[in-house]
Amino acid sequence: MPYTRTPVQPADPLIRRHVVRHREWTENYRADNTEVLNRFHRFLGERGSSLAAATPEDVIEYLDLRCKTLKSSSAHKEFQHLRTFYRWVVKDGSHPGPNPFLDEDVTAPPVGQPDPSRLTLFSPEDYERLMRSFDKRSLLDSRNAAIASLMYRTGLRSIEVSRCEVERLDLEAEIPTIEVLGKGKNGGKWRRVPLSWETAEWLDRYLRRLGPDRRESGPLFLATANGAVTDGSGMTERAIQDTLKKRAGQLGIDWRGVHSFRRSAATNGKERGLDDSTVIAILGWEDGRMLAHYTKSRAQSIAIAQFAANDPTAPPASRRRRLKAV
Repeated sequence: MPYTRTPVQPADPLIRRHVVRHREWTENYRADNTEVLNRFHRFLGERGSSLAAATPEDVIEYLDLRCKTLKSSSAHKEFQHLRTFYRWVVKDGSHPGPNPFLDEDVTAPPVGQPDPSRLTLFSPEDYERLMRSFDKRSLLDSRNAAIASLMYRTGLRSIEVSRCEVERLDLEAEIPTIEVLGKGKNGGKWRRVPLSWETAEWLDRYLRRLGPDRRESGPLFLATANGAVTDGSGMTERAIQDTLKKRAGQLGIDWRGVHSFRRSAATNGKERGLDDSTVIAILGWEDGRMLAHYTKSRAQSIAIAQFAANDPTAPPASRRRRLKAV
C-alpha cells in the first residue's frame, strides 16, 4: 500500500481555503504544504503579523532562519510552497497588499554545493559485510537481505520499497523484474525495474521462507514481530530505514542513511558503463539533473574508467606490458 502522511490541520482559515481549492494535490503534498504554511503562520504571529499582511521583509527573514537549520534543498522547497500560496492569495483577493514574492529581494534559497558528508556512498566493502551478516535460514534475515540488495543494486527509495507488491514481482522471467510506484506529488508513476541475480535469489529465498504466510497479492515485504509475520501488513518506510540502520550499527558500519544506497546505485551503474538514460530510467528520475548531482564527486574517476574501457588502442590485459616513466 502506498505510504500516506498523517493529515495536517491548517492553523488558519486562509490556509484551509488554499488547501481545499487545490483538489488535484495528493494527501502527502497537501500535508507538506500545510505544514510549511502553519510554520510561517506561527512565525508571523510571534511578530504580531498575519498571513494576509506578510511583507517581503517577513519572507526574507523567515527563509534566512530556515536556511540555518535546513539543507538548502529543503529550504528551497519551503520557498516554493510559500510562493504557491501567495500566488493563490493574491489571485483570490485575500491579500490587501502586493504579493510579497514580487519583490526582487525575495529570491529562492540557492541549492549550493552539497555537504560532502551527505553524499557518502555505501562502500562495496561495507555492503559485503552487511550481506554476509544475514542468515539464509532466517525468515527475517532473508527479508532484510532482499531489501538491502534491492536498494543497493537498483537504487529504490525506501518509500518505493514499502510500496512493493507481490503480484508485481516477476522472478520467473529470463530477466527478473518488479514494477514499483515512484514518489511524486501527483501520486507517482509506475516503472519496471530489472533485478540483479543476487536480489532475485534473496527474494526467492525470502518468499520460500514465508511458507503458509506467503500471499498472492498485497505487500511484498511483510511486517514482523518477534521474528514472525503479524497481520499481513507491509513494512512501513520508517521500519525499513530503522531495520537497516540497526544492522549497520551492530556491524560498526558508519551509517549515512538509506539514501547512500541510492547514490551508490547511480554511481556504480555509471562505473559499470551503463548509459545515462538507463540509470535515469531505473532510478525513476525525470531527467539527468539528479544523476549529475549524485555522481558529481566521482565524475572524474567514472570518466577515466569509461575512457579506458572503450580505448580502441588498448591491447588485451594479458598482452599489456608495464610502462615505465623515463
